[in-house]
Amino acid sequence: MPQTGRETQQRGKNSVLVAGLGAAFVAAGITFAMMSGSPAPAPSPTSAPVQGAAPVQTVPPIAQAAPPQAKTCQREQLVELAWVENGGSGVIRFREGDYLSPPITLTGEPQPIVFPKFRPEAAPFREEIFIEGQATNLVLGADGDHYVIDRVDGSTSYTMNWAPKKCPTQ
Repeated sequence: MPQTGRETQQRGKNSVLVAGLGAAFVAAGITFAMMSGSPAPAPSPTSAPVQGAAPVQTVPPIAQAAPPQAKTCQREQLVELAWVENGGSGVIRFREGDYLSPPITLTGEPQPIVFPKFRPEAAPFREEIFIEGQATNLVLGADGDHYVIDRVDGSTSYTMNWAPKKCPTQ
């Protein structure tokens, strides 16, 4: 009896499904086998020579070379810290260019605000950052600063001087 186009299409979908499940099963089996396999035990040197046998000389294991280290440092994003002190409170957002942070409920613990730009590599730069919302006794403290804003009521701004990231010498 001839098959209709619909039956052929259904059979093709089933074949693809079975092949996909089979491949996933095989991959899971290989992963499990590799993860559960125990490494071969290291040979232990004999402590006392066997009577009548030649002395055993132990050979130190070959040291494996460490992978080469990258000579460049990784760029960091700009991060501001915000918290309140002296009984302050509030909910604020930070605006820098087109970026607007999610609302931040202020506490006595510093909270990081991560901006999308990266820290400069060579020279410092200044930029104006806007704070929107309501807060009292707000403290900002990136790079060890301690800048206090007594009251935010709607919107205020401040200028941040972002220092370049110093790469460690290698």
